[in-house]
Amino acid sequence: MELLAIQKGLNHVWEMGYKSVVCYTDCIQATEVLGMNFDIANYWHREEIETIRGLLQRNWRVIISHVDREDNQVADALARLASHENWVWKLWSQPPIAIIPLLCQDTLVS
Repeated sequence: MELLAIQKGLNHVWEMGYKSVVCYTDCIQATEVLGMNFDIANYWHREEIETIRGLLQRNWRVIISHVDREDNQVADALARLASHENWVWKLWSQPPIAIIPLLCQDTLVS
């Protein structure tokens, strides 16, 4: 699921015209397998990994960075909200009300 989220997110920001992006994930394995020198021959999800690697080769600057799960509360809350609501893909123009306290907390920590 993390690879799918990264792929959809990168596609979205590319379509919006961004040329410099930092993508944070709390999945350390995702950051490792997306490296071009990492051998993915035995991975079940190598097609998704190759798709993301292709996105990373476009004319833009993308950094895939690991963040501790404790520092990624907003993403976890959004994932829980999505699973409870059975959303496959949802794009908000503003954050859901339930997420705002976590966003405020993140800005105080950052």
